[in-house]
This record gives sequence, C-alpha cells and structure tokens, in this order.
Amino acid sequence: MFIVATISKNSYPAEKIREIIDAGAEVLRFNFSHGSPDEMYERVLVAKNVIREAGKEGTVKIMADLPGDKLRLGKYEPTNVPVHAGDTIRFKSGGTTPDPHTFVPVDVHALGTIVKPGQEISVADGDLRFRIKDIVSDESCTAVALNAGEIPSMKAFNIGQGVDSLNHLTKRTVAHMAKLSEMNPDWVALSFVNSAAFVEKARTMLKEKMHTDALPPLVAKIETLQAVERIDEIAQSVDVLMVARGDLAITAPYELLGIYQKKIVRAANR
Repeated sequence: MFIVATISKNSYPAEKIREIIDAGAEVLRFNFSHGSPDEMYERVLVAKNVIREAGKEGTVKIMADLPGDKLRLGKYEPTNVPVHAGDTIRFKSGGTTPDPHTFVPVDVHALGTIVKPGQEISVADGDLRFRIKDIVSDESCTAVALNAGEIPSMKAFNIGQGVDSLNHLTKRTVAHMAKLSEMNPDWVALSFVNSAAFVEKARTMLKEKMHTDALPPLVAKIETLQAVERIDEIAQSVDVLMVARGDLAITAPYELLGIYQKKIVRAANR
C-alpha cells in the first residue's frame, strides 16, 4: 500500500507540494481532468523539481491520472436550481440552457439512450437523487426528485451502473496520453476500468501515443460494480489497483462499500 496525495488547485505551488512530501506522501496524484495537456505538464514539472530538490527521486512517485468520460451538467444561470422531493425535472442533452426551469442540460450526446425508466440517477456527488420517469426522446428524459436540494451548474451527473456503457478512452484521454512521454510519470492511472480488455486497449493506445513498449506501471481505478465483479481479471492485467471510493460509492449500495473495498484489496494482495 502507498500513501497517495491528490495534488489539486490548492496544492499546485512548489511550497505546498514540499509540505505534502514532508508529511509522508509517497505518491503525488495529478487528476488530468482538471487541466489541458500543457497545463498538466507544467504542474507535473513543478512537482518533479520539488522531488529532485528534496532528494526523493525514486522514493516519491508521480501518478498521471487520465480522465474518463465523466458526465457533467451544462452551464446555466442561476447556477443552483432548487428542487423539492416529488418535483419532475426534464434533463436534456446540451451544454447550456437559457432557462434551467425548462430543462437542465447534460453535456452528453443522446442522453435518452443511456438511461431508462425506473433507473436512479444523481447529481453532484450523490447529494440529490432522481428516478427516471419517462424517455421523452433520444436527447431528453424526465425524472422525479427523491429528495430536496439544489441542482448545481456544471457538477457531476451520475447514471449509476450505466457509466460502464460509456467510452472512457475519449479524445481528451488520447490528447493527454500524447503528452505523457514528455513528463515521464512513474505511474499512469486509467479511469472507469471495467475489464481486462479495457486495460489492453488502453495499453495499446499508450504504446502508440508514447512511442514506446516500455510503459510506466498501470493503475486501474476501481469505480463501478462491473469492475468489482471482474476484479480478478483486472488485477492480472495491471500493476496497481486503486479503490476509487468516491465514484464507487455512487454506484454501490452503501452497506456493501466496505465489503467491495476488502474484495479489491484481497485481489491486489494475491
């Protein structure tokens, strides 16, 4: 096991990274969802310089965490739409809307084809939950709120187990892959891994984009129920398993989350 520290907007400066390393971090994780390839290159370069100055090269590792296809709500004003339990809300594919009370945009193509009536979805980090009521068209659906709260602009839109039907090796993923050879991370993490076949496809793409067969160790982030079900085959195809509890907690029943975590750890230890 390793102590992994996520480096984010509040910890990109060199002095913050130095404090995190001094506190005992063994892996610095950079979430590549939070910047362009060039931006992430500059942030990783700062960390590498700090590691070298601290004499920790080979001891403190850099993890490049590649983005998957995480769905998000579009942009709108006001940025928080109040909802009461029992309200019916229309969600529609799109990046924005002139009036979120008419429909709430979801930044994905053909939303109506990836959800189904009766399915539970949530927004933000599971704070507000809905049950799909009707499929209006390939682009939209209606859903009934299961609790009260606010629908926040540009936050996560979670479709539960349906996340496994999405393509998580996107154009954005590939763009980041192409920059990895310049920053030379110690580990490369793959988001929403759900099978050994997924890993092999990503491995092939990485070799092509990094122009080498000698890849850094691969990390499989276990974030879905399908990944838990296939954990043994995934464990055989990667070098490191990460229990990504944030997204896993959205798709897994709360009472089973600890059991799933133990299953993942056992697979890693075998």
